[in-house]
Amino acid sequence: NYMTLIYIIPMSLANAVSIRIGYTYGAGNFLAVRNTISSAFVIGLALSIVVGITSYILKNQIISIYTTDEEVKKLLAETFICVSVYQIGDYCQTIGTGILRGFQKNRIILVMALITYWMFTVPVGLILCFRSVLWGPHGFNGLWIALCVSLYILAVAYIYRTHRIVNRLKTDDRLSV
Repeated sequence: NYMTLIYIIPMSLANAVSIRIGYTYGAGNFLAVRNTISSAFVIGLALSIVVGITSYILKNQIISIYTTDEEVKKLLAETFICVSVYQIGDYCQTIGTGILRGFQKNRIILVMALITYWMFTVPVGLILCFRSVLWGPHGFNGLWIALCVSLYILAVAYIYRTHRIVNRLKTDDRLSV
């Protein structure tokens, strides 16, 4: 529930970036496209670091909103390390998704997400949960670890794809009139 509430921040930024990219790209304003992409990643990275650190610092207060059971609180407190690390990857991949949607590259988003989540996250998460690898088994934290790594993989893939698209834009950086 908490992660869903926090996800509103990068999702909103991604939606705004998608609209802005679509508008400026359609207008042929490639300088504005580049500036929008740079600004989105800088803002997203800054917000993700702030949210990650804040989530970790306030983990006990956040957990207390949802439960009073001390065993559950202890278990969830351990998970908040993953929650904090998760933020950077989640923000970057979400913003990358918004950028690619602005360029109307929805198919590549689908393919990358399907491959990453189903061919990496699920099997690796299950192995980390139930097998003695990497000082495990890790229980449900194994799924969180696999998801964190997956988000970073997607973030890098989306950034790489965005970089390729931007490099193909006309190099004159003409401004629309």
